[in-house]
Amino acid sequence: MTIQDLKQTIISLNEQDFFDLFGWVCGDEYDRRKAAPAVEKAQADLVTELQDAGKLEKPKAVTVEEAIAAPGKVPAWENPLTDHSKMYGLTNVITHNGRFWESTHPGLNSWEPGAHGVDGYIWRDITHQVHPTAPEENTASPGAIPFAPELPVEEGNLIEYEGVVYKVLSAHVTKSYWPPNEATSLFERV
Repeated sequence: MTIQDLKQTIISLNEQDFFDLFGWVCGDEYDRRKAAPAVEKAQADLVTELQDAGKLEKPKAVTVEEAIAAPGKVPAWENPLTDHSKMYGLTNVITHNGRFWESTHPGLNSWEPGAHGVDGYIWRDITHQVHPTAPEENTASPGAIPFAPELPVEEGNLIEYEGVVYKVLSAHVTKSYWPPNEATSLFERV
């Protein structure tokens, strides 16, 4: 449903339904959204407290400093699904798809790093900070850079995404919601 569809639906409401909706949006829903960050933070603090007390297992992750000191010991991302004790906390560092990621979400982070729609407010790509012991092998094309969100690119750069090479059409910073196979104004398949 688009915003325009939503507007048309609201316009078509009778007066009583409109005021019921208005009351809910300006009351309950407004209060829920306003409280959500504090609720997420409290939930994350409780899980961390239980982990520190040994009552819950911690997810496998390291700090940025530990990742820089020993890149080969950074654990791979594991999908926590709905298990809150396995969700990643703020500043946890893991690897995923050949990149190093730091959790930047203040709550419990269950999102897949680098996935479509997951941006720097949830996971930050810190590969440039961590120096891997061996350079990554690029099998797609010589000179192609693996696609990652928040990567500054220049016109003419070659980007590899899902095994396909794309040419950058204009300088920009890549975003997870603009993958090369969908952002045809920014990338051209080579």
